[in-house]
Amino acid sequence: MFRNPLSLAAVLLGSAMGAVAEPPPATPIAPPVAPAARPEEGVDRDRLLAEIRALPAKRAANGSDEHRKGLRQTEDLLLARLREMGYTPATHEFDFLGSSRQARADSTEPSTWRNIIVEIPGKSRPDEVLIFSAHFDAVPKAPGADDDGTGVAAILEMARLLKDRPMQRTIRLCLFNLEEVGLVGSRAYVESIENQINGEVIPPAAADPSAPPAAPDAPAPQVKRKPPTKRFLGMASLDGIGYFTDAPNSQKSPIPESPVFKPPTVGDFIGIAGILKHRTYSQALEKAMKASAPSLKTVNVDFLPIAVPDILRSDHAWFLKEGVPAVIVADTANFRNPHYHQPTDTVETLDADRYAEVVRAVVGAAHKLAGPVGEPLVELQRKPSANPDKTAGSEMTPASEPGKE
Repeated sequence: MFRNPLSLAAVLLGSAMGAVAEPPPATPIAPPVAPAARPEEGVDRDRLLAEIRALPAKRAANGSDEHRKGLRQTEDLLLARLREMGYTPATHEFDFLGSSRQARADSTEPSTWRNIIVEIPGKSRPDEVLIFSAHFDAVPKAPGADDDGTGVAAILEMARLLKDRPMQRTIRLCLFNLEEVGLVGSRAYVESIENQINGEVIPPAAADPSAPPAAPDAPAPQVKRKPPTKRFLGMASLDGIGYFTDAPNSQKSPIPESPVFKPPTVGDFIGIAGILKHRTYSQALEKAMKASAPSLKTVNVDFLPIAVPDILRSDHAWFLKEGVPAVIVADTANFRNPHYHQPTDTVETLDADRYAEVVRAVVGAAHKLAGPVGEPLVELQRKPSANPDKTAGSEMTPASEPGKE
């Protein structure tokens, strides 16, 4: 089709007169527009390490006054970082061991601790939510570079690189506090959004005063709920993702060898751990991570029907308890890292290159699973079956309770 109608008239007129007309000047062809760089291409190793170094080395809720002050400073630092990026972060406040009562006795002490949350709303499916988290507290005797400064810096990098990218689903980034004292911050947060996950409870109708009393052994009435306001498609806790080693026999495993699993013996991989019931999500996450960082070695432990205690030692555990597909992404902590919870957990002990690869993998996976506008969506939840898997019952072992050793 000709773009210029005057050129078309001139050509037709010249043909009718039998004249040889000069051809119209060729319209310059615009060079192809290069596709926008994938977000994982913007991951900066030096920036990641700088973010870890910026965290106070003392930031433990159950430590000294200096530790508690450092943890308050960490809250403020992370809020400032996110505001610098253009976010308006939400804070979720919660009490811990009477911190509110302590604050009333000392007016200079804040009354609560804070989790920090930002969202990148989805364009077409904003009610479908993916959560990525890290915890920013540490234990009293460790500066917490790997546990969990690496996760915190990764969440900040995700916030920086995914902002203003049009995605179909919502990404919620959570920075949890007080993980090291029993997953306190994430537990309080999950309790605060329980209605979003499971639906608001419908109050029972008023009892008929003329009705006979229920029998003592009658079953309790079933709780009825409204449909959930959100669909939580998956959650990943990034908890210690920067320590790697190629030394023989450097990797231990809490899961014994079996016909379906041979534990690795070298700590040169990043681990992903979930349960069989949520394998659609964990497999999609791993596939998207490897597509974003092909050189990264992964080991995915998602074949267990129920979670064993060592897979419940991070903030994903409370989401898992509420039925949200949830995994931990980690370098396996004390099963590999000799600096775990030690004074030597410093930036200098991290494998900076492989750590940056993990962050590239997670940033790219989050972008892919959230569904860039114009691209097909990845299926993240198994469709209901007429014959549900009978092995996928309780998602935790009866003797296990979420928490850190």
